[in-house]
Amino acid sequence: MVGAVANPILFHGGALEGWLFWFVSELVNFMAVLPMVLALPDFPWRLVDRRRPTLVQTMPIVALVASCLLGAGFGGPGALAFPVPALLWCAVTFNMSVTAGLTLLVSTGTLLAISFGYIAVAIPVPTSDTIHTMLSLRMGMALITLAPITVASVMAARNELFQRMQYMAEHDQLTGLLNRRAFIDRAGVLLSKLSDAKRPSAVLMLDIDHFKKINDTYGHAAGDELLKGFARAAGCCLRETEPIGRIGGEEFAILLPDCTLETALAAGERVRAAFAACVVDLDDGRRAATTVSIGIVLMHASFPAVEHPLSLADRALYKAKQDGRNRVELAETLPGNRLV
Repeated sequence: MVGAVANPILFHGGALEGWLFWFVSELVNFMAVLPMVLALPDFPWRLVDRRRPTLVQTMPIVALVASCLLGAGFGGPGALAFPVPALLWCAVTFNMSVTAGLTLLVSTGTLLAISFGYIAVAIPVPTSDTIHTMLSLRMGMALITLAPITVASVMAARNELFQRMQYMAEHDQLTGLLNRRAFIDRAGVLLSKLSDAKRPSAVLMLDIDHFKKINDTYGHAAGDELLKGFARAAGCCLRETEPIGRIGGEEFAILLPDCTLETALAAGERVRAAFAACVVDLDDGRRAATTVSIGIVLMHASFPAVEHPLSLADRALYKAKQDGRNRVELAETLPGNRLV
């Protein structure tokens, strides 16, 4: 609206012409600057990747610089479109923040290069056609800017959806822990690395005591709350490098990498004590609590797969159940292996 008022007074032009020129100019500014502002991360230093860039990350930038130079060399109205393929490549390769920043640099640099004559665009001498040419250039730049931003937005939505689906596929929906398949896969990869490095590890099998009685006495909702309470209690006792998964109904498994016999027993005891102190408040005002039995098997780089150690730890768990529950039991040494 300011343009519609200013153009007749300052340049003796039409109000519609002034409004349109002002609108297109602001549209270019918003298309270039606003995505960059909206895509900024919570902390600016997250934009900086301290790792060495890979070839896949370097080539789109090289192509973008080369296309800008080619556009300046060829000149003409088509020079505006030269960076578009490289910008689309960047939108597929980088996140929204980086893509928006590159788009801002290219659009601003192109308009400045046209203004200072570095990109030769056929702009008529100051006549009534000049403003129409400038409107066409700026509108074209706005639309060119829209393409990589759109692709980056679609890629961001796709990646977010993929991450959500991957999380749902790998985690138990009730407790948030790894499900059986994800735990076995992740533990298998970790055990393979430990086996190659000849470093010891331990596998724990855990089973909540009297779980069926809890369900029969308090209802299945109370059982669900106890499962979630166990997940929280066990998670507080473990490090991020120690995966834990829900193997069955009330059965769980933990892998402890780089641990000795003493540290494995101490970790099992921490989990046992933490859950023994856990009390769940039910909706009807009652409180439910129980304990957990744990079986442990210690390995010395002998098993690159987790299934067999899990079965051995399950035997120790069964013995813990037989000996009174709410205890940590260590697997006995078996002939032909290096387990203690």
